[in-house]
Amino acid sequence: MKKLFLLSALLQMLLLAGCSKDETATDPRDQYVGNYNYTEVGSISINQGGSVLGTVPITGSGNAIVTLSGENELSINGMVMTLSGNKLLPITRPFNENSSEYNISMNGTQTSQGTVSVGMITINHIISGAWTQGSSVSGTLSGTIVTTLTKQ
Repeated sequence: MKKLFLLSALLQMLLLAGCSKDETATDPRDQYVGNYNYTEVGSISINQGGSVLGTVPITGSGNAIVTLSGENELSINGMVMTLSGNKLLPITRPFNENSSEYNISMNGTQTSQGTVSVGMITINHIISGAWTQGSSVSGTLSGTIVTTLTKQ
């Protein structure tokens, strides 16, 4: 009886060990990986003392690469964003830009979030911060930029 029990236990172990995970399971992020063309459109307003001094248009285009990163993230040209369903969750990054030609320094934050679909990724960037020119002139800056990526 003991031998029958041991044989039965051994067979169960072999059967369980022989079962493998479903090899056809894929990472849902795989559909977003690849090469993209992107366009950027937006503007940044330069303010001083409550008045808008001017608005700078932002336009651009180019190529981007989207890769997997971590467990739930996508790396979009090096910017790592967490994917939840079809949403790219908000991330906030600091920026600090200096122009020695005009003696202007700008710093602040850029908050980015977006959506994904097969063949297209849209990211909305909200920018806010401050600027100084020399030691006596300063103000704020704010704006939005929309980046649209289309899979090649």
